[in-house]
Amino acid sequence: MSQASFTFDGDTFDCTGISVTVNGREVDSSHLGLASKSLRKFRSLKMNNYEIKVDYIGDTAPSIKVATFSISGGFGAGSATMGSKAACTSVSITGTVGDQVKGSATFKPSYD
Repeated sequence: MSQASFTFDGDTFDCTGISVTVNGREVDSSHLGLASKSLRKFRSLKMNNYEIKVDYIGDTAPSIKVATFSISGGFGAGSATMGSKAACTSVSITGTVGDQVKGSATFKPSYD
């Protein structure tokens, strides 16, 4: 995997780990006119119930707010986005004097 980085509110961070959690679901969209022995039809709901957690190193930490968000590198497709904005919902950091900030942050799509 190539080096991945993410940008949030104009600040860029190097990723050390990425995980995506999807809480999507499907609904049965079959109708009563379905022929005997036909397959039932399912439709995915709009995938707006997911989050991306990134472990990172950088010179600062993301703020808890809604801002532009993107990830590049580290994926077969090359990049991932959450539309135009995402909400940073949690941040944890560790650091020592003279070292880069290490931490993790969780992002969810924002439709503001």
